[in-house]
Amino acid sequence: MAFIKKYLFWIILGAVVLVAIGIFVPSILMGSSNVKELKTVQSQCTAIFGVKEISQGVVDLWKTELAKVKQDLNAVIQQANQSSGRPIIEQVENDILIKIFPKPSSVSNQQLYYQKFGDYYAHYIDQLITQVNGSNKPSKIEIEKRLQTSRGNNMAGAGMGMGMGMDGGFGMIGGGNRSPQQKIVEELYQERASQISVYMSPLAFCCYEYWKNHNGNGESEQLMKESWFTQIAYWISEDVVLSIGDLNNAGKSVQENPVKRLIEISFAGSPVQGSNTLAGAVGGMGMEMGMGMGMGMGGGATGGDNVSAGRRGSELRLPIYVNDMAKTAAGGGMGGMGGMGMGPSAAATNIPSGLLIEPWTKHKTDDMLDVVQFELAAIVDTTKIMDFMIALQNEKGQNLKNRRNQITILSYDITPVNISAENNLGYYYGSGLQSEVRIKCEYVFFRGGYEALIPEPVKTLLQPAASGTTATPGYPGGDMF
Repeated sequence: MAFIKKYLFWIILGAVVLVAIGIFVPSILMGSSNVKELKTVQSQCTAIFGVKEISQGVVDLWKTELAKVKQDLNAVIQQANQSSGRPIIEQVENDILIKIFPKPSSVSNQQLYYQKFGDYYAHYIDQLITQVNGSNKPSKIEIEKRLQTSRGNNMAGAGMGMGMGMDGGFGMIGGGNRSPQQKIVEELYQERASQISVYMSPLAFCCYEYWKNHNGNGESEQLMKESWFTQIAYWISEDVVLSIGDLNNAGKSVQENPVKRLIEISFAGSPVQGSNTLAGAVGGMGMEMGMGMGMGMGGGATGGDNVSAGRRGSELRLPIYVNDMAKTAAGGGMGGMGGMGMGPSAAATNIPSGLLIEPWTKHKTDDMLDVVQFELAAIVDTTKIMDFMIALQNEKGQNLKNRRNQITILSYDITPVNISAENNLGYYYGSGLQSEVRIKCEYVFFRGGYEALIPEPVKTLLQPAASGTTATPGYPGGDMF
């Protein structure tokens, strides 16, 4: 008590100072730049504490709107899947459905089923060509028959010996110094051009001759893979032909239509195995010769027509899924195109799997999409090139179930056509400037549309590569074949 009395003055003075500080500091803060933040916090707290319970009506409205969003999402996914839910290559014979996807329904009749698949595929391609009033230039057999009819067997034989070249042409057509045989052949060429709407050979399509001559033999998994990727090739080819049909008029001649000739539709995948048909075995040898000799003998089974068509020996190569999850450490394999003498390996070029070109879209195969790149080559009226590219990317399908727009152009290359040289080969395009257009594209499939049809060996290829394994480009986890 004595202590308090002794120091009472100083205790009172300290208390006054503390009170003064307590009043002074808040006033400084309120007068500073922090006042806006303090007021903001105050208003937020007021709003939070002032919120009343949300009415059940508002909650129900939100639930209704959310259900509509989910419904729209499901409709979009369904439409996307339906765009890839296309008819497959199958037929009914003697009340028996010959169907091989996801696997032949009769294991004991596997050989018959795959042989029939080959027949059906060739038939489907033939139907596509007929649909747009397409045909190839006159064959050597047709030329020989016309010459025999016009000049007799002896004269025709002499003419054939003098004029027919390895490239499928008949000497120099045109000019003033033409032999009677050359005039007859030229008339046949012009007659064909007036009768059809577009030059289109079945050999322009993936593995046509391979499957047409297939005997159905082979290892089961191998056949499943080859047939599935041939089915993929057919779906893509169908849309290319539909695009040509949209731009051309089937009632007009080659000379009148903008798209003059389909040269090829090619892919970057592995060659089909050549042991099952004569066409495959000869074709594989021809590819090596063609790539090594440039404009040499051509692509094996296609013979000299390969040169006149400008194909690059790729008609025996299957599609491949674009997948950049792995790159090869060695040459060859699917994605790098290093096998069969087809060029540098993926390791040498460092090209991600399955790519003909690095896509500006950045699309690749994943859990929802299957992406395939392809290249098409065609002779087109130079003034109509842009129209052709628009037609390729336009919507396809006549009904809601199969409406689709799955082609995207990645790059293109245009080269003027030597009309005189084409005439000598048997192609008559009409007046005006013509160009050869090579277009690299990607095709996007929504896997949900056909997932139930995918053979098990192909599903295995779509699985991500295991950690630490080396995967072949385009096929994580191992080689395709």
